[in-house]
Amino acid sequence: MLEKISSNKVSTAGTLTLFRAVRLLLLNSTFSLGLITDAGGLARATIAAGTLWFYASAPAVASNSKASSRKATAIPPQELWSALQTLGKDRELQVVYIWEEVRSLRTTGASGDLTCDEALQQLLRGTGLTYAYLDEKTITVFPVHPTSSGEGGKGTSASGGGDAGASRSPPATVGKSQSSGRDDVDLKARRRTQETLETTEALAQIVVTAQKRTENVQEVPASISVLVGRQLESQHVAQLTEYASYVPGLQVDSHGTPGQAQITLRGIAADPYASATVGTYIDDIPVGSSSLFAQGSSFQLDLLPYDLDRIEILRGPQGTLYGASTMGGLLKYVTRAPRLDSLEIRAGAETSTIKGAAGIGWTGRGSLNLPLIDDELAIRVSTFDAYAPGYINNFLTARKDENAVREAGGRVQLLWHPTERLSLKLQTLIQNIDAQAAATVAVNFAPRLPTGITITGPTFADLVGGHRASTAFAQRLQVHAATLNYDLGWAGLTSATSYSRASSRISNDLSASFGSKLPGLCRQTPGCTAANGPLDPGVVSLYTPLEIKKVTQELRVASPAGRQVDWLVGLFYTDERAAQDTTLGAQSVLGQPILVLDPLALLVEPSKYREYALFGDTTYRFTDTFDFTAGLRWARNEQTSAHAASGSLGIGTVSGRSDESVATYMASPRLHLTPTTMLYGRIASGYRPGGPNQPFAGIPARVEADQLVNYEFGVKSELTNHKALIDATLFYIDWRNVQVGGVTQSGFNFNINGGSAQSRGVELAAEVSPLAGLRIGFGVAYTDARLTQDIPPLGGLSGDRLALTPKWNTALTAGYEHALNERWNAQLSADYRHVGERFSQVESSPTAAPLAAYGVADLRASISNERLTFALFAKNVCDERAYLTSFTARASNPLAANILQPRTLGVSLDVNF
Repeated sequence: MLEKISSNKVSTAGTLTLFRAVRLLLLNSTFSLGLITDAGGLARATIAAGTLWFYASAPAVASNSKASSRKATAIPPQELWSALQTLGKDRELQVVYIWEEVRSLRTTGASGDLTCDEALQQLLRGTGLTYAYLDEKTITVFPVHPTSSGEGGKGTSASGGGDAGASRSPPATVGKSQSSGRDDVDLKARRRTQETLETTEALAQIVVTAQKRTENVQEVPASISVLVGRQLESQHVAQLTEYASYVPGLQVDSHGTPGQAQITLRGIAADPYASATVGTYIDDIPVGSSSLFAQGSSFQLDLLPYDLDRIEILRGPQGTLYGASTMGGLLKYVTRAPRLDSLEIRAGAETSTIKGAAGIGWTGRGSLNLPLIDDELAIRVSTFDAYAPGYINNFLTARKDENAVREAGGRVQLLWHPTERLSLKLQTLIQNIDAQAAATVAVNFAPRLPTGITITGPTFADLVGGHRASTAFAQRLQVHAATLNYDLGWAGLTSATSYSRASSRISNDLSASFGSKLPGLCRQTPGCTAANGPLDPGVVSLYTPLEIKKVTQELRVASPAGRQVDWLVGLFYTDERAAQDTTLGAQSVLGQPILVLDPLALLVEPSKYREYALFGDTTYRFTDTFDFTAGLRWARNEQTSAHAASGSLGIGTVSGRSDESVATYMASPRLHLTPTTMLYGRIASGYRPGGPNQPFAGIPARVEADQLVNYEFGVKSELTNHKALIDATLFYIDWRNVQVGGVTQSGFNFNINGGSAQSRGVELAAEVSPLAGLRIGFGVAYTDARLTQDIPPLGGLSGDRLALTPKWNTALTAGYEHALNERWNAQLSADYRHVGERFSQVESSPTAAPLAAYGVADLRASISNERLTFALFAKNVCDERAYLTSFTARASNPLAANILQPRTLGVSLDVNF
């Protein structure tokens, strides 16, 4: 419960007298408002300004008799504004709110022997609103997150739709803010008030759109973690690998640069050359490849978290609402929407040093929110530019600090809200990544013993790699999107359209696997002699330009939230074109092309993927405390691919075609034991599309979709007046027809279906605020993911642990904020994450390498006021050498392993205008 403003934030002499005077003025104005509801825009603006000003500056009201006394309450489901009026009259309290923020919302009601706080919590459950006391007789209701309520200032329903009675204006409300010289000041005060509430001893409620409705995360019957954008900024994280292990059940295995990684949730890991098992979204827009031919599991969107509202991680299959390739779960970036009501300018810079790096890292960032037409049109622009110096030396080529990375990008959003019913958001996002080489070191993993795993330290000096061919990576990403919301009255209409393009340039060194074969090939190939070819092992390079162009369109209609029956139906379409050109080069150890042999192969692989889907779900509320949700999705995809190969190992031109239809489902009962404790069950299925194979002898012409069913039971609870949150889940996953990859004798990849697997485990996330300004968070996941059948192409046996999945991952976070004086606050935070041991492949695979468990600690200290934040930070404080991914056969020496960034020390300065 948010019932007071932290005293650390308010310390102004004489405020109480002024506060009482303004409150009396407000009460008189509010009474008058009921007489001028239809023509009182300016009056409503004045009242809103006064309310928000004294709400931001008034002393806290810790308790009062009306709030703590219990009373029989029976408020049935109805329009929210009406229910708030009923509560106000019944408790002899003044309830103040902005009409546009509640006008189209409904409540499930409140019943029982309740305090005022308990009644308010029941009435506001699932609406995205919260409340605070202005004094002992006045309560204000407002959005938990301003960007989640009406996109920058105008209210919408929690479902995106309207309400049949939305045109009626009740008395005793604070109305829509109009243009005036005072508005900007007052709305800034409101934002400061919200930020204050988020640092009090009560934990801030978090609103998510996981079910394509705006809801309190504690009300969603699914396992969800949320990383708030401002929190990620304060932690100075730069890529997925730095914050993923703070999320229970989430594993990110880097291939050495930002943008090259595999994401695994609940142990559902993908083959590196297959499509992804975890989907990625930016707001309502899917990004990344869904087909088999664009290495969708190996290249992931890795946004710097600057100017993000939050990141939502949904565990378990999301096939009903989000479709293909979300069988393990979903990673959703939610951007910060433009605000229609105020000018906002932010800028920041930081510099850092990395253990082993000769250079200095730096980051510059900035954002601008600019209203173009007051309360109707606004633009938001953000940009960043970051450089991380290299810290790995190459002992084969003598290159120093070879793995430097430069990332730059930006985002532009335009929000147009011409009427209360209509809004249109246009967005363009650009991100460029240039990595000189992968963060790969040479190590030696000792053979496994029957009793367990033994891992030696690096065979070579610390932070030393060994490769001759380039491992550079470059990516150019563009995402263009348009999202339209329209209130039909009886429902909300949403249209989300996007075009994205990702151009990647990937270089790899295959010398450890194939270089030793070059002398033999040279001797057996006419025209390749010792004079122009090697007699010693040579260099085999793999260069892959990959381009993906994707168009998506989703159209859905959702009923207003909070009625006895909620429903949502939608249509989805995507058209994806990919072009993958691969060059397998043959060079001498001096880097000279070997005549006749170079290139070993040139492979051109264009592909097309097209999908149509129809989806929907419905929730039926049997009582105020029990409801049931069911969903269904039918999807059909059509794919074509071609493979044209030339060079020394050329195979000519082949092509393939496939089509398939897949249905997924979801069922979820939910029971509220109390207004703050919820139990839920969930059965959900998911799938990953199949596709055509290269028609080699002995290989199936196509691979079928693999599917799984997830069973889970969870509890979510808020304790001690919202000072503690608990989210616990038990799950079991049955995975059938698993897609696995293989390689022909000529070195070409293919996919087949083989065997089955299961994953089961426990996830727990908890957060507590025992004292004002102190927050402690804890997360743990136990995941037991294993094969239940032999899979010969993988070298896997029944009972083997699945790849890239630790049994345990644990995280502990702690932060404390304290007022130094009236203007300055100090913040301290310490975070620790632990990831258990795991294997690079299924346990019995001859190419599996064991990856040791590791633990990483991060520290931060800062001082701030309303305008400035100065921070010192340390990442990977103990300089843990954490191996994220290993490749190359175990018999090869050296092995190559991608590592977590070594100890990083930095300083930053951010300014708000």
